[in-house]
Amino acid sequence: MTAPGTIRTSPPAGELVAEEFDGWSPELRKEFTDNAFNHQVGSVLLSETEDLRVWGIQVPRAGVCPHTATSWTTSGPP
Repeated sequence: MTAPGTIRTSPPAGELVAEEFDGWSPELRKEFTDNAFNHQVGSVLLSETEDLRVWGIQVPRAGVCPHTATSWTTSGPP
């Protein structure tokens, strides 16, 4: 596992669309800087190995949304 504060040298996963916070608001830049070493990406750490962390993420219920006459989608606890 990469140590906290260590930057991996993997190539970008997609096309680079901006550099040096171009287009970011001052508030978003501050939030990013304040949390630069916050490695918590979920609500609860469920499992951890040397190479992998599995996080549980809780998303507030958003209600139902019909996409077709025969299919419904919802988010929230089962």
